[in-house]
Amino acid sequence: MTVLVTGAAGLVGTHVLDALRARGERPRASSANTRERFVESFGAEAIVGDVTDAVSWERAARGVNAMCTPPPWSLRLPLSRNSSV
Repeated sequence: MTVLVTGAAGLVGTHVLDALRARGERPRASSANTRERFVESFGAEAIVGDVTDAVSWERAARGVNAMCTPPPWSLRLPLSRNSSV
């Protein structure tokens, strides 16, 4: 099964890639140009593109059976004092 992993070069994403390869799955990673070789070192097929670009999404998702999107733990959002996060 081919599984698309977004954020594959991050801490959680690399563990997801390892787990998929251990199960015999074919991981595919959406990746920025600078991270292509890194995700390939985890046995993933790197699809270079921008996750905010529809054409990149279409190319990355073609032929995929499942998708995993690990949470962006490093994402920093400005929170107001009234935020309920």
